[in-house]
Amino acid sequence: MLANIKLIVLLAATLSIGCAGVEPGESIEPSEPGDSTVRPERDAVPDIKGDSPSLVDPNCLDTAPAPAPMINGLGPTARITSMQLPTSIRAATEMGCPLVAGSKGGQGLTALMRVMAIDVDTLVNPDADGVIPSIILGHLAGWDVGQSGNQTSNLDLRMYTGTGGAGDTFGIDPASMNPNGQTRVHFPATVGCQALETETARIDFAVPVEDAEVPLTLEAAQVSGKISVDETGFNLTEGRIVGYVPIEAIVSIVSGIQAACGAPNAPMACDNAEILLSGDAEEITRTLVLPFLFGLDAQLSPDLRSASSCHGDACNAMSVCIAFEANSVNVEQL
Repeated sequence: MLANIKLIVLLAATLSIGCAGVEPGESIEPSEPGDSTVRPERDAVPDIKGDSPSLVDPNCLDTAPAPAPMINGLGPTARITSMQLPTSIRAATEMGCPLVAGSKGGQGLTALMRVMAIDVDTLVNPDADGVIPSIILGHLAGWDVGQSGNQTSNLDLRMYTGTGGAGDTFGIDPASMNPNGQTRVHFPATVGCQALETETARIDFAVPVEDAEVPLTLEAAQVSGKISVDETGFNLTEGRIVGYVPIEAIVSIVSGIQAACGAPNAPMACDNAEILLSGDAEEITRTLVLPFLFGLDAQLSPDLRSASSCHGDACNAMSVCIAFEANSVNVEQL
């Protein structure tokens, strides 16, 4: 809760005075005239799994075979080593963010990170002390040793929070697993023609705020990218994570702040968050917080597995797009 209070205090201050010259609802970088929608550009993974050789695209390149993992290791595996957020609708289009038509290009998360003075790329790279703040690991379960990408089927992309290790060897944080020992974040995945694409799933993640973390949830999230394999694991270039933050997740943060700041012995940080403490949490979210985050720009389905274009009150989620790259690493099993 302390992390959420820090976040809301930052938002409250920004809503009052603006942030680095960026007013609520203003693109962080200017868009081209008439550039009001993100158009998906990434093609789906080609269907090269058919039985007939005539169905195989002669231009479909394959990966190298998957290597044998280290002793007591998983394979093939990788770690996210760079991240970037779009700063405008045009940038999101150029990045190939496959968001629903009419979205704001995932700029809401960009605005939030700017308020918090966070460069997301620094989260996945070593700091001055050699510590990586956020170790994010990926494992393509079901990819057998010796199989090339085009030979795989029924893969599962499993994502873990990692723990630091020696060199390019990392461990898995037990918090990445549920009480039944299963991976909390995972996606059915397909690899073909040197491309990775997953089905949609939910991602729960945390954004570091000083000495704490702010939880955020992405629904209808999907991962894609160009994949290669080396002697250690797999690599991804032109990677994209897209998804949608439901309004309920944003309202719940505001509600939590109101409850914490209304309790006896409330944190001193609440003294600077008066703009968000009086009134209905959902109304405050819609009238004060969301405009700064570029508003809601997608409609999640009732089962939260897909999103579509929307207008006005039909919109119930905020789009997010993260460009990333991942490099092969060794990952020890729990």
